[in-house]
Amino acid sequence: MEVMEAIRNLYSCRKYLDVPVELDKLGQVLEAGRISQSAGNLQNWRFVLVRDPTARKALADASLGQRWMEEAPVHIVICSEMKRITDFYGVRGERLYAVQNCAIALSNMMLVAHSIGLGCCWVGAFDEDAIGRSISIPPNARPQAILTLGYSADTPKDHPKYRIENITYLEKYWNRVGDIGTVLWDYRIAERGASLAKKMAANIEKLGTKVSKEVQEKVKKKDDKKHKEERKK
Repeated sequence: MEVMEAIRNLYSCRKYLDVPVELDKLGQVLEAGRISQSAGNLQNWRFVLVRDPTARKALADASLGQRWMEEAPVHIVICSEMKRITDFYGVRGERLYAVQNCAIALSNMMLVAHSIGLGCCWVGAFDEDAIGRSISIPPNARPQAILTLGYSADTPKDHPKYRIENITYLEKYWNRVGDIGTVLWDYRIAERGASLAKKMAANIEKLGTKVSKEVQEKVKKKDDKKHKEERKK
């Protein structure tokens, strides 16, 4: 799955099948977080992998009673270790970089999860102290988010997005440029062209496979007929 396709189709999954997630897929999701970018390369994130049903229930309770979370067979609690990043960057590190770093890691984890066929949801509404008690987070760390993971039983909804002309300014805030849509239109045309080319290539491949099978069947019938004639002789 291409990156833009994963970004475009990613959604918050709140219904999950009662199917365990393979360890190799969990490894891929965690690896996406591990190799993410961070301020000063401090990598202040820590991931707590939670699969035990009782522990998942405790996390759902601490997340303002969001019962749907219990359906997800895997929860990953993304925590931020605070001391090192505060030592480097002071108050800004504590209030901003610690949060941003974990957000970058979590976004990458979600994209990888989606690209390998898993449903996921970013949970940010919870009681930090209750989360800390449920999974023994030490005083020098803070839970930043919970990622629920599993095979989706949900139906994604199409949420409308602003057009790029409505959210983009040129050089200065509020400076909308009349032709920015025209400039970016070229990109959108190219994107659609690439998507169409990809579909055409897939159709050609399917057609080639179908023709190949038909040819193989004809050759096989011809050989069978030849063998039967030879046996009659």
